Amino acid sequence: GWLNTARRSIRSSLGPACLLATVGVAGTAGALAIIGRLLGLSWPEALLIGAIVSSTDAAAVFAVLRGGSLRVKDKVRSTLEVESCVNDPMAVILTVALVESVRLGQTGGSWAWTLLYTVPIQQVVGGLVGVGVGLFTRLILTRVRLSTGGLYPVITLSAAFLAFGAATLAFGSGFLAVFACGAVLGNGPLPFRAGLVRVHDAVAWMSQVSMFLILGLLVFPSQLLPVAGVGQALGLGLALRARPQVVALCLHTIRRPLSELGGVSWVGIRGAVPIILATFPVMAQIPGAERIFHIVFFIVVVSALIPGASIVPLTRK
Repeated sequence: GWLNTARRSIRSSLGPACLLATVGVAGTAGALAIIGRLLGLSWPEALLIGAIVSSTDAAAVFAVLRGGSLRVKDKVRSTLEVESCVNDPMAVILTVALVESVRLGQTGGSWAWTLLYTVPIQQVVGGLVGVGVGLFTRLILTRVRLSTGGLYPVITLSAAFLAFGAATLAFGSGFLAVFACGAVLGNGPLPFRAGLVRVHDAVAWMSQVSMFLILGLLVFPSQLLPVAGVGQALGLGLALRARPQVVALCLHTIRRPLSELGGVSWVGIRGAVPIILATFPVMAQIPGAERIFHIVFFIVVVSALIPGASIVPLTRK
């Protein structure tokens, strides 16, 4: 995502985007967990589902804003784009912390106290590692002349893997490291820029489509019917209550105009990341993990159908 985001957009929207990507994600997870609890879910189930679907999808947001022929204010557009790029790490951290808490049988708010120091550490380390890998990769791309242009995407893709792995080993956020690396590369001298952007855009969409295919393969129709009501209710609650209210509170604290609240709060499309995160409880063999996975299926589908399908006409109106 950040290969396509200009430095000017990042600077103008970094404050509100980071607020939405941290406090906003945690608030959305908490608000949806309350809705889930009211619908009869246990607290561990409700909190896990809230964390899993708490972040928006960068690929979907970029596709709607840039492919829908929309005229959106620059501040709104840049806020949405930067937020969708940097909010995944918080969702990953929340999900992993909750999965470990449930797996180890921790009670109370011990996991919440752990987040107070793990979140800042992972964000800072991930950002620094990503910037470092990005600068190193930029140096290679500008100093080394390769015999064929097809090797340049190999280097940039390797840089993404290196940033993710190095940040993870250093107890940082691998997702944020990849975004930071992309921002450094996208806002500097980049040989074959147009070709590289097209390659990465194609890889991103192939990955997105592959994740939805995997979601379909992992879902059992016989297990969908028992959770259909709860899943659809949570999807509607996320789109109509949790996301808009939390976004409005976050942006109101930094005194953003009311005209921006509606657009930012409604563009909350969920995509591949919740699918990946929904497999974490299953792999950890948490009781009820299959039920959680199938509920997430409904939330992702409702998110694609309701906010996703209505963004273009509502924004034009």
